[in-house]
Amino acid sequence: MQLPIWVSAFELECCQPDATVGDPWVASVVGLKPADPWWAQHSPDPVPDSVRSLGVVELEGAAASTTLHARSAIVDLGGVRVIVPGVTGNGTVSVRGRLWLDAHEHPEYQNVPGLEWRGIVRRIRGIRLLYQPVTVYLAIPVRQEPPVELRSTSNRKDPAMLDRGFSEFLIDLEV
Repeated sequence: MQLPIWVSAFELECCQPDATVGDPWVASVVGLKPADPWWAQHSPDPVPDSVRSLGVVELEGAAASTTLHARSAIVDLGGVRVIVPGVTGNGTVSVRGRLWLDAHEHPEYQNVPGLEWRGIVRRIRGIRLLYQPVTVYLAIPVRQEPPVELRSTSNRKDPAMLDRGFSEFLIDLEV
């Protein structure tokens, strides 16, 4: 099974190893977030369907257990598990959204079998968000540029790529 995982650039700076196409990679806790890009609510322009659908998955799995605070469930997708907010019961559930890596795992999820995904990286795309100033100290993302195909997330450290300013990466992992 090949799944796209969204990774914030800051996760690669502090808590997650770089990924390279064709190499093994381990993704720590993966959670499901809404299908719409997190920044879309701030966009002054309509967000194109191609951007809204990028990296969105529709999966079915078995709710294996609810989390400590009963606000989400750990859903088994057949060998890997994902934390899904809003699912509180057991049984088969259909999920739709974006799979996001969270290397700053909550103590509740430490040592939970299946939440650490191991696989081979099949594709990497760098995602650059464009920001609009709100105040002197605050800017909000309002638009996403087309994804850039990369060989490795370490490209973000290449001086030739620094002007790209990737905010996020979309890593296709075969698990």
